[in-house]
Amino acid sequence: MIRGGSREVRSFVALELPESLKNEIAGALDKCRMISAKEVKWVEFQNLHFTLQFFGSVNEDSLSKISHSLKKIFSNLSSFAMHSATIELYPRNSDKYQNPRIIWVRCSCNDISIENTVCDIQDIMEDLSLPIDKRPFKMHITLGRVKRSLSAEQIIQLSNINLSGSVWTINKATLYESRLNSHGPEYFRLCSYELKNSRQT
Repeated sequence: MIRGGSREVRSFVALELPESLKNEIAGALDKCRMISAKEVKWVEFQNLHFTLQFFGSVNEDSLSKISHSLKKIFSNLSSFAMHSATIELYPRNSDKYQNPRIIWVRCSCNDISIENTVCDIQDIMEDLSLPIDKRPFKMHITLGRVKRSLSAEQIIQLSNINLSGSVWTINKATLYESRLNSHGPEYFRLCSYELKNSRQT
């Protein structure tokens, strides 16, 4: 529950991953850790999510307004399918990985409504004078952030980890608080929003 106030809350909104997809990614993460246990800070299983928009630090009054608007937005967004999940290293230059900083799972979606939803969320941020990330929206789930340079062999092994060709249905979005500590970020659910025509998969 979000209550009005002046406390600053570091927050973001994300799509909830179906358990079948999270479990598959968990298996891939185990393989990743075996390849590069020290060079990469890997995401914990419970923190896997598909970020739509990071809000940064906002006061509780603004966060309450954001949550109210998100409820309207997601009630009009129908459940949709993601597919073609692949592990990628970013950035990628000329079809080759050079000094990657992030390792993520990229997914495809044939429904453009999710991109329209991101634009709607950014409109909310603009109304509240919040900074907006104008980089092109990419469907991805962050697996890890590179702390030390990876060897060419590690890069090849990581990029060759395969995920299944399954299709996953997204039914829910969540507004999270992100608290930073010495062990990494901790995420706390503030509000959840069911998508229109949500169904179990």
